[in-house]
Amino acid sequence: MEVLAVVIIIGILAALAWSSLNELIQTNKTKEAARTLTAFAERALAEGKMRKDSVFIKVNENAVEARFGNKDKNPADLSQNLASGFTLNPALSTNCAKNFNGGAKAGIKIGISGIESGCFVVCNTSNYCASAVKTDTKNTFTAYIKKKNSTTWEAL
Repeated sequence: MEVLAVVIIIGILAALAWSSLNELIQTNKTKEAARTLTAFAERALAEGKMRKDSVFIKVNENAVEARFGNKDKNPADLSQNLASGFTLNPALSTNCAKNFNGGAKAGIKIGISGIESGCFVVCNTSNYCASAVKTDTKNTFTAYIKKKNSTTWEAL
């Protein structure tokens, strides 16, 4: 009887630990995706300034891509895969102004003189979302994450 009680207690503790551990793993993957988006956008901006050409950045399925000079150029000049399981979320990208209160819009063109407002949002199947946002008030991108069942975005 005592062994059975110990096994049940261990099972309950393991179930609680698994839930917390899974949330921690998902949050860390989301932070990685947000940092990837932000770092890629900043890298594309620097490359565009070096080339003295405008840069067009977009998320395409599970990769973020940059094209210099022509937004329809194939293949992309720069490309980077997103963290495993993250893909474009068009619904959130088109509502960037509502989501981030900064007037950002989906799709970004970076000119030689500066960066337009814009944002990129990717989510995984567990409803964890990552984004890189450029608002009118800042000249850099900011990484944000949103956890499952959360209504607010957390800046990194």
